[in-house]
Amino acid sequence: MSTKPPTAIKQACPDIKVLALTVHETKAHIRQILQAGASGYVVKRSDAEELTQALRTVAWKGVYLDPTVTLKLIGDMTMNHGWIINPILDDNQLLFG
Repeated sequence: MSTKPPTAIKQACPDIKVLALTVHETKAHIRQILQAGASGYVVKRSDAEELTQALRTVAWKGVYLDPTVTLKLIGDMTMNHGWIINPILDDNQLLFG
C-alpha cells in the first residue's frame, strides 16, 4: 500500500477517518501510513473481532493501532528508556514498569 490513498482521501475529505488494513508490518510502513493521515492501522492476519473493534474505535474515538503494531512502534522507545511491556494484559492494554 502506498501512502497516496490516505493522503488523497484526507485532502478531499479532511474530516473522514481512514483505517488501513494491510499485510505490511514494518515500522517504516506503519509510520508512513499514519503520517499520511490514517486514523488506524490493522494487519490482515487479525481476526474479525479485532477488525470490528478497530472500526468501532476509529469511528467513535478517533485512533486505533493493532496491538502488534503498537509493540513495534514503541519497542525502540521502551528499550531506550528501560521500560518493560507486560504481555499478560489483554491486547488493548500495556503496562510500563
